[in-house]
Amino acid sequence: MDSNLNTITITDFTDLVRREFEMVAGNVVPNAAQLFQMDNVGLNNGEFRLYEEYDQDTFASYKGQGQNVTKARAGVGYQKQAKVRRFGTEIDITDEMRKFNKYPEVRAKLTNLMSYAEMRMELDLTHRITFSNATTYVDRDGNTIDITVGDGLALASAVHTLKYSTTTFSNIVSGNPAFSRTGLEGAELLAATQIYNNFGEKHRMNFNKIWYADNPTTENLVLELLRSIASPASGINAGVKNVYENKYEPVKLPFLATLSNSSYDSTKRNWWGLIAAGTGPDAWQAYFPVWEQPYLVDPVNTPSLIDGHADIWTYGVRCSYDIAIVSGRGFIVSQN
Repeated sequence: MDSNLNTITITDFTDLVRREFEMVAGNVVPNAAQLFQMDNVGLNNGEFRLYEEYDQDTFASYKGQGQNVTKARAGVGYQKQAKVRRFGTEIDITDEMRKFNKYPEVRAKLTNLMSYAEMRMELDLTHRITFSNATTYVDRDGNTIDITVGDGLALASAVHTLKYSTTTFSNIVSGNPAFSRTGLEGAELLAATQIYNNFGEKHRMNFNKIWYADNPTTENLVLELLRSIASPASGINAGVKNVYENKYEPVKLPFLATLSNSSYDSTKRNWWGLIAAGTGPDAWQAYFPVWEQPYLVDPVNTPSLIDGHADIWTYGVRCSYDIAIVSGRGFIVSQN
C-alpha cells in the first residue's frame, strides 16, 4: 500500500517477472443520486444555497350573501441551507515509475481517480438514508454532519411538524416490517394518509421509487413483486393481475447497510422504503447542489503538480457539493 507510485516500494511493475494484473474488484454502481434533486450550482455563485418551501391552503370557503369572501392563506414553510464542501484525492508518481514501468495500462488506471469523487458522492448521498434516524452523524473523514430536515428533526420521524398547523405526520412504516406485499401496503397507507401541506390539509405526492439495501433477500422479493406478470401471492395465476407490476422503479443502494467508512453494517441490511423522486410539488424536497462536478487534475494541464526537484508528478481529482433535505415529506422508510 502506497500513495506514491515508485519502483522502490512497488517493485512488481519494473522487476524481471512478467505479470498479469487484475483489479481486485469493481466499484459499486452509483444509484443514490436519482433519489435527489440535482442542482448544478456552478462556479462564481457563492458558497451557500438556500432551499425553502412556499405553501398555500387548498379549499374555497362558503360565502354568505352580502358577506366578504374569505381570503386565501399563503406563506413560506421550512428551509434548509447547503454550504459547499470540497473533496479531492491525489496520487504521486516518480520519474522512474513513469519511464521504466512495464505496465502503462495499470499506471493509467491508478492515476485516473475520477471514481474516487463519484464514489464519495454516492456514499454521502446514501448515508443521508442510512443515518435517517439520527440528527447528526460522523462521516468517513471524522466530521460531524448536521442531517436534520427543515423542522429540526431527523429525516425519519413519527412526529414531523408543520409550519402553520399543530398536526404532525410520520414517515416511518408502522412496526418497521421487513419487505413484503403487506409491508409495502403499510408504506402506501402512509403515503395516502400522512402527506399534508403546512396548513394541515391532505395532499399527495408521486411515490415512484422503492429503495433497498444490497441484500439478496429483499432485492429478490422486490423484483418478484414488481416484475411478475400475475399476482405472486395467487395460487393459480391465470387471469390474475399483478397490481404492482412496474408500479415503482427499484433502486438498490449498495452503501445503505454500511458504517460511515463504508464497511458492512448488518443491522441495516433489511431497510427499505419509498421515495417520491423527481422535481416539482409532488417530489421529495431533497437537494444535491453541485458546485464542481468531478474533474481530473494532472501535471500536463496543471504545471504546479510537477515537483521538478524530486521528479514527482501528481495526479488528482476534485469536486464540490453538499446535500440539503428540506422535509421528510416524500420519504418513507421501514427500519427493520
